[in-house]
Amino acid sequence: MGEAVEDLGGFSGLETIGGGLTIESEPLTDLRGLDGLQSVGGRLRIHNCPELTSLDGLEGLLSVAGGAFVNQCWNLTEICALSNVTDIGGYLYLRMTPVADLSCLQGLAATSTWESIRMEHTALTSLAGLESIETVQDSMEFQGNAQLTDIDAISGVIWVGGVLRIDHNPNLAVISLPVLQSVDRFVTITGNGLTTLDLPSLAQVEDLTIAYNDPLQSVVLPALEEIEDTLFISSQPAMTEMDFPALSSIGKDLALFFNDSLTNLDGLTALEFLGGDLWVGSNHSLPTCEATDLRDRLMAGGWSGASNIGGNLTDSCGSK
Repeated sequence: MGEAVEDLGGFSGLETIGGGLTIESEPLTDLRGLDGLQSVGGRLRIHNCPELTSLDGLEGLLSVAGGAFVNQCWNLTEICALSNVTDIGGYLYLRMTPVADLSCLQGLAATSTWESIRMEHTALTSLAGLESIETVQDSMEFQGNAQLTDIDAISGVIWVGGVLRIDHNPNLAVISLPVLQSVDRFVTITGNGLTTLDLPSLAQVEDLTIAYNDPLQSVVLPALEEIEDTLFISSQPAMTEMDFPALSSIGKDLALFFNDSLTNLDGLTALEFLGGDLWVGSNHSLPTCEATDLRDRLMAGGWSGASNIGGNLTDSCGSK
């Protein structure tokens, strides 16, 4: 095994790399020595550089064709050396790196066609810098960002071609994506500190999961007409309102579990088609006949899937 590189001075004068560039070295504290680098033809991967505190040395970089991936750089708090990049190949991935601010990348966000944006276990408090993004071809994922409180910067996103995942951001109280119309694959919103979920324009999604957002009292998606796969809502202990007034079709399963404050299923009155199974269990304030009434209505419309209903409130639905 070779010795770890302590500085990159030997690369001074390098302007272009035809393929990818991987930087992995424990002693490195900055990237000076790459000051002349202008373009990388593949992926820029900066991995396991625990002493790296900045990307100084990459200020001259203008193009990264394969995207930028920064992982396990435990002391790296800013990546502003990338602020002159105008083409990042559509990919930006930060993981286990305490970057706290993306605002210096505003120009990059404005000029790039985005394939995938992923922020996992960072020190971000907001997504400032990403305001100009309207479409993402593949995935947009924000996971395990303990200090994230504000995602208003992505409120202009209209379409996500793959996955929208907002998971385990415990201080994130508001998710508001007012113009988001479609997510071609799945939306997962779990384990956040949500009090407000605002998706007023979302009309179509392949799969929708909402779970473990403990403070959230209301789940209302007024424009959602179709879920191609599964609707899964679970472990929402404060949820008293669940309303999908336009939802007429679920391609596979409908699953509602452990929603202890839910008292009715009136928000599913528009549902006409269920392609899979019905699961309604352990919703301790939900009268059992709310679930059986939904089952019977679907059966009357020709549904022949399996149902599993149990552990709900055992009463006669009062006067209903």
